[in-house]
Amino acid sequence: SGELESFDEAMQVESTKEWERGMNEEMESLEKNQTWDLVKLLAGKRVLQKNGST
Repeated sequence: SGELESFDEAMQVESTKEWERGMNEEMESLEKNQTWDLVKLLAGKRVLQKNGST
């Protein structure tokens, strides 16, 4: 499909600066709109891994 699936992939392509700018704009928008809160991971808990539908 040609779509990048990870941050690491985005940082290795010719258009890295555009990807980085887009990611920063998205993060700023999420913060501005109070869409989510950054929280500490509780002891004994795991991070949910991306699988395309989560």
